[in-house]
Amino acid sequence: MKKNHIGLIGCGYWGSKYLQIIKEKFPEIILYCAERKKNILCGLKSSFSDVYFWNEGEEMINSVRLDGLIIATEASNHYQLSKKALHLNIPILLEKPLFLNNEDFFDIYSKKYLIYEGYTFLRDNAISTFKDIIQKDNSKISRICFKWYAPGIKRKDINSLWDIGPHPLSILFYLLEDDFIPFEHELNKYSSSISLKNSSGIVANIRIDCDYNEKIRKVEAFIDDKTKIIYDHESYNRLYIEKENAKINIKYQKNDNLETQIYDFTNRFIIEKNGDISITEKILKVFKGIPINDEY
Repeated sequence: MKKNHIGLIGCGYWGSKYLQIIKEKFPEIILYCAERKKNILCGLKSSFSDVYFWNEGEEMINSVRLDGLIIATEASNHYQLSKKALHLNIPILLEKPLFLNNEDFFDIYSKKYLIYEGYTFLRDNAISTFKDIIQKDNSKISRICFKWYAPGIKRKDINSLWDIGPHPLSILFYLLEDDFIPFEHELNKYSSSISLKNSSGIVANIRIDCDYNEKIRKVEAFIDDKTKIIYDHESYNRLYIEKENAKINIKYQKNDNLETQIYDFTNRFIIEKNGDISITEKILKVFKGIPINDEY
């Protein structure tokens, strides 16, 4: 079995999830981790004796010949770390937000075939089945609504739309494969909303709240007044149809989104190096002109 040498920068909330899954599910990966916070680093060293650790991400990049790099640290570090890795032709899986402004993104645009999008929800088989239903049945969606509520996640560097918005927006562009133009948005301290429309007149409404009392991640695609297709991430069966007050569960192969994302990155993307950042480009078009931080 060929060993992949994978680096991970940032072992906090998301980085620790990557670390756990890689060690449990991917014996073919030799893992190298960088974490600046000493208390986190000490704990990880005692728990994972077969992982190589560094304090600084750039030092790790310079010291090891990596097959791929996962960047899950603070967004303010993404640009420099990405630029360094891409200069060495190291494919990267970049967690959101990709960068803190459009200029940083386009500065490394020429290396786009080495960038893998960290849109975790697009690796959910329920979402791919959702898309199959739309395409197979030629379902005529009149509007699509997203509720993305995440209690307790409050960032200081960017507002809720830039932070959480890429999740519902990536699903929107994946499902309908079309450009959507924003015509209205509202920014508050921990919540935001945005309305978009495509050339066919389909309206998408996205509501985000980082200070709600429960977690909700839900998509509702309205076919007509009586029928809608629903993706509810917090439900046991995430995909179903509601028609005339009846609920019809849709079968799909359940999977772990993050595990699938790691598999796709290490076993497909690194070999083929054919990343597609068209969804990111569409998201950046939506965000153009919308403040990134505390301008409300």
